[in-house]
Amino acid sequence: MIPVRAYKRDAQNMTPMAHTEGIDASEKMVTVAVKPNSAPHVTYSQWDARAVGDIPDWRKRFDKAVRFFVLHWIPEETQALRSISACLKPGGQALFIIRFENRDDSFFLPRATSFLKSHEKWGAFVEDYKSSLHFWDLSVPETQKVFKACGWAEAKCEVWRHEQVLSEIQLKLFLDTCLGETPLIPAAALEDYLQDLWQWALDRYGDKTQPGHVLITLEFMVVHAWK
Repeated sequence: MIPVRAYKRDAQNMTPMAHTEGIDASEKMVTVAVKPNSAPHVTYSQWDARAVGDIPDWRKRFDKAVRFFVLHWIPEETQALRSISACLKPGGQALFIIRFENRDDSFFLPRATSFLKSHEKWGAFVEDYKSSLHFWDLSVPETQKVFKACGWAEAKCEVWRHEQVLSEIQLKLFLDTCLGETPLIPAAALEDYLQDLWQWALDRYGDKTQPGHVLITLEFMVVHAWK
């Protein structure tokens, strides 16, 4: 079993002397992260994961790295894996959770994009949008080979399947944050846009056991890697 709980425990038990560096390529996301998570031993930087290994002060500096639900947004994921590895000390560890290819068509972000492009009102705003989202479609053995080719000494991998129940406000917040088409919608129309998405999701993914909620099935490749 990959020790996700161990990583959570380590994070909770960090001493004031331990340093955590949070990075994101988006200035907006960095700003959002800073507000509820400000602490003397935590700093945030706007940086591309594919280039963090090029920062002299960060090379072989960190003991641990985590990348949750991010790698599938990066076109050159192998470049990011090499760069993150370069930031770790020898023996350093990393935990990755990567959106895995789900062959039962249950992941709704690509379906939401199709819905918007064909929508009589929203299609005009998003018709030229191209998402950078891509799914990890390698098997466990193939994933291990990729990590080793990117400078990791060892990688333990497994596929996790997870069912997520979301309320109306939870789904709207998620789509407002993660759906790339959202910034293309005029601010005055945002409420109607999210309402149409919610109704579409409720019709397609409605949870029969909890009215007014949607049930989303997700699969992830979880990787615990050592430098």
